[in-house]
Amino acid sequence: MPDYLTFADVAAATHNEDLVPVVDEVAKRVTMWNDAPWKASSDMLRDIGGREGDPPRGTWVAVDEGAKPNKGSQEKYAEELGMIEAWSRSLKKTMDLSPHDKELRWREDRRHLRGLGLDLEEGLLYGNRNQDPRKFLGFMPRFSKITDIDGVAGDEQLPFITIDAKGNNANGMSSLLLVYWDTDEGAHLIYPSHKKDNGMEFTAYPYVAETQPDGTIIEVAKTKYACTAGLGIANRKSVIRIANIDTATENKTAMLTNLEEAIYDAFAAMPVDFQSRAMLYANNRVISFMRKGYAGRVSPARYVDSVPKNAIGDVMFDSFVIRRCDSMLATESKIV
Repeated sequence: MPDYLTFADVAAATHNEDLVPVVDEVAKRVTMWNDAPWKASSDMLRDIGGREGDPPRGTWVAVDEGAKPNKGSQEKYAEELGMIEAWSRSLKKTMDLSPHDKELRWREDRRHLRGLGLDLEEGLLYGNRNQDPRKFLGFMPRFSKITDIDGVAGDEQLPFITIDAKGNNANGMSSLLLVYWDTDEGAHLIYPSHKKDNGMEFTAYPYVAETQPDGTIIEVAKTKYACTAGLGIANRKSVIRIANIDTATENKTAMLTNLEEAIYDAFAAMPVDFQSRAMLYANNRVISFMRKGYAGRVSPARYVDSVPKNAIGDVMFDSFVIRRCDSMLATESKIV
């Protein structure tokens, strides 16, 4: 069992039994959202903390010398939370045709919940508050410039590390994310600490008569789903992006060589104590490209008594697991 709160744990902690099956449905088609640990925000709709850069270091001294305090480098951050809502609409006449009308309505609700899960994971990856202030800031907008393994681009030290796989395709490319999940030192999701039911809501409203634009009246029931969450990254080296993966290239040999080098560069960029628990994520096109290109080195991942359970589609590459995440796009723009 994990030693952290998962999405399901955050829902269970509310003691609202209606949320448990709701969260189960939201989580069925997502990967990263299920893997992430959760923590409560320090403020109403944001979390304030410090992102570690270089750790504090000591000073060698003689017996008659002292040392200056050293805090290392730490950047203050404030992660804003975002709120998402979804509504379903059920016609009473349609529901009444079934001998199990409540089950039929729940079936319709489930479709919306699974779609909401995809919206949440897409926000986790690509949410950009600069473009839409209603969203929280996801992974990809933070990694917007190619760097070396120390996070340096030219003469500039950037807050996050992006490794170049050296693809070049105007029709879009893919990324691979190396993530160390941890509430204290790594990437994690945030729920609002002062909001009812930890920022989750599921409300099934009764049937009401609704007048249509043409004057007719029908009986409908609506169901509301809502979730408030945000992403925190406590250490700048806990998440590494490998960008510009071109799976449609004609020069596959060069792309495979560049991708392999980028994967090992990403691990080299991450602190050694993070590496054993770090997870790699890629979309189905990248995984298929690797399975075909690295013959004998990519095989289906086998899990024994492990968490998370949704391991179908995951593969082993050399000695580490790459998890399939369908929310990762194959139409990303080139990062330079």
